Amino acid sequence: MLTKNRKIGLYDSFNEKDSCGIGLVANIYNIPSRDIIEYGLKLLCNLTHRGAVSADPKAGDGVGILTQIPHQFFQKELAKKEIILPSPDGYALGMFFLPRTMDEKKYAVEIIKKNLEKFGLDILTIRDVPTNEDVLGHSIKGNEPSIKQFIIIPKNRIKTKEFEIKLFLARRSIEIQLKSFDFSVVSLSTRIVTYKGMIMSN
Repeated sequence: MLTKNRKIGLYDSFNEKDSCGIGLVANIYNIPSRDIIEYGLKLLCNLTHRGAVSADPKAGDGVGILTQIPHQFFQKELAKKEIILPSPDGYALGMFFLPRTMDEKKYAVEIIKKNLEKFGLDILTIRDVPTNEDVLGHSIKGNEPSIKQFIIIPKNRIKTKEFEIKLFLARRSIEIQLKSFDFSVVSLSTRIVTYKGMIMSN
């Protein structure tokens, strides 16, 4: 049993906090692998006890997974559309929850495009994220967002840090302009992508 203020390896009990369940899986040699995702999903299922469940047994307070952008996966996916993906760090991946109604969705995309352009960024393509409605509870079906991934590139060659700054500024501007809409920027980065939903861990 660990006692207060005890240090073991990288663990320090001083940093312990009582909060939502979270787990971390990594390869210390920085080698991307599907195994990391499998371990992450297994870890997520082991945190089921940390999430609240409503009267609808398939509806919880939400779970998610954050991963490094799977570059080879997106290369293959975009190759089907004959789109050449830049090298890693040469593009960003934006995960957006858009409104369901066609008019509001169209307006949200226009705001996203306008703000990206304002900061010298272009949309290479927009990808529909495959979903499985069978895992949704009856209280959620029909209310889920339209999930899109935007592949974003800079108009001119810039350093990664400057790219990230432009993405941050564009994101804040987009969020402010769409704050009254059913809209969310889940992630927008050159490095990571987040998947989440009002679903159960398993």
